[in-house]
Amino acid sequence: MANKYGAFIILSKNKLKLPKFIADQNKKKIEQIKQNLLDKILNIQKIKIGNLQLINQDSKRIKIAREKNKFMNFLTNELKSSANGFEIGCFAILKVFLEKFACKLYRNSKTNAKDSGVDISTDFGVVYQIKKFKLKEKKEINKILKEIKINFDKDRIQDGKLVLILEDIDVNFKHLILGKNIKMFKLSEILKLAEQIKETEDRMKILRVIYEENKRELKSDI
Repeated sequence: MANKYGAFIILSKNKLKLPKFIADQNKKKIEQIKQNLLDKILNIQKIKIGNLQLINQDSKRIKIAREKNKFMNFLTNELKSSANGFEIGCFAILKVFLEKFACKLYRNSKTNAKDSGVDISTDFGVVYQIKKFKLKEKKEINKILKEIKINFDKDRIQDGKLVLILEDIDVNFKHLILGKNIKMFKLSEILKLAEQIKETEDRMKILRVIYEENKRELKSDI
């Protein structure tokens, strides 16, 4: 809300300030605006914490992990819940799945961070960019491709070391991305990877990663 919409300014010591353009135009409603913003922030945090309480202990995680339907339902809900849930959920699934192939994944930034597009990196040079978008129009895809061109060097793309993860894309436009030598996963394909993970211990690990990554973000100074 701060970075994308400029709804408030983040100060030190966990304080927020309304930007001048809002404060000047809404002097009579200033207290109402403050309360609405606070309520919105608290509701988002409550939703995040509520989901985390379901997987904050191994005894809870195992109850979800050992039943495939419960496990897949939890992941599906998490991936669809928000951009934050989508990014962290994709990371957790890919991290555990690719460990089977001796590939390590790293997520050093926060969700919605301005980090030149890199959301996940690997130990063999491949990077992942994650966007919770349903691309249905050509202009939306051209916008993504323009952003990629700015954020990633040509050599990385030409070497096939960029993977784009999306919620969905119109089948008629997939070639526009794949034709640029960019690999791609959709939400449905990420879930298929999760379905291939049979061991309860590995499923628990996915849930643990989701919990720890969310906890790390909630402990942020912001």
